[in-house]
Amino acid sequence: MAARAASENAKTCVQVHGGMGFTWEVDAHLFLKRAWILETLFGNLDEDADLIALHVAASL
Repeated sequence: MAARAASENAKTCVQVHGGMGFTWEVDAHLFLKRAWILETLFGNLDEDADLIALHVAASL
């Protein structure tokens, strides 16, 4: 859930800054890249929900 929130916030930040969001002068691009890395390393909300459902189904 945190990875999705980070990704959405970073995307919004880049949109607000427009073309400056991808330049080195504004750190918005760094936040977006970090959010993408978080989602890659820890998965996103859909993957987490699938994993929880799998464990619940296995315990029944």
